[in-house]
Amino acid sequence: MFKPGLILLFALSLLVSIDAIAAPAARSAVKLPALSGKSGKRSLRGFMTSDETATEERGTAEVTQKLKAMLSTSKLGQKLAALKQARIEKREAFVKKLLEDKADYKTLFKNKVTVEEVYNGLHISAADTLFGNPLLMSANLIKAKGYSRFVWRIEQRRRGF
Repeated sequence: MFKPGLILLFALSLLVSIDAIAAPAARSAVKLPALSGKSGKRSLRGFMTSDETATEERGTAEVTQKLKAMLSTSKLGQKLAALKQARIEKREAFVKKLLEDKADYKTLFKNKVTVEEVYNGLHISAADTLFGNPLLMSANLIKAKGYSRFVWRIEQRRRGF
């Protein structure tokens, strides 16, 4: 089974290479300006503006988008998404339990609780963070800001600042 497949692959590659060699080369009617610069090499993107290179499409981006769409609609993709969602909900419940038990900052940090998880666990919205005055802040917001400062200080110590 291996040998016939190998022979077929070799024959196909030989056929393709012969067709490519035998094809006549057509001359381009485009006149290129004189080369400038130190090296004088031509560039495929040399005559494009910067906006065109930023919006240039690439084949791999399309393939990844199609693959993501295919995986999201397949049963395997749906099972993986359900497992991920269950893991997220389990983590949120764990963080809420820690916050209800009034765990200190060190315990939260040891359990790798992020600042965003603390904000979500304490039900702090964007409207709560608008006030900079400590008298207008809720107790939950003060606790969350304290934890974010605690994490920031530890990160600064690790970096050596």
